Amino acid sequence: VRMVMGLHHVACIIGHLFGAFLTPEGFPFSFAGAVVLELGSATCNLYCLYPSSTAAMIGYLATVSATHVVALASLAGWYRTIQSRGGRLFAVTLTVALVMLRQREAHKALHHFLGEAPRS
Repeated sequence: VRMVMGLHHVACIIGHLFGAFLTPEGFPFSFAGAVVLELGSATCNLYCLYPSSTAAMIGYLATVSATHVVALASLAGWYRTIQSRGGRLFAVTLTVALVMLRQREAHKALHHFLGEAPRS
């Protein structure tokens, strides 16, 4: 888990640097996406503090899913400000990969909460 979290944070830092310094006109979009993803992370942390709470699980799954939709909408705005194909590919790859991996983890947590073994 430590390696995955380390890679996650490196990817986030690279994304922040790209958004802030290489695509400054798109920074409001990239920053909004990052902030909303952190809101989803906050609900994950809440669930981790109260793993037997149905409300915490429902709140986590609903909020993290909603934040992913908003993050993808922010990506659409950011994408329109990026001129290069490589930059666009980077922004899309980074954001979509983070959203997909985070959603997968939320579903794993749900299966664990329900006492089911998640599918591989």
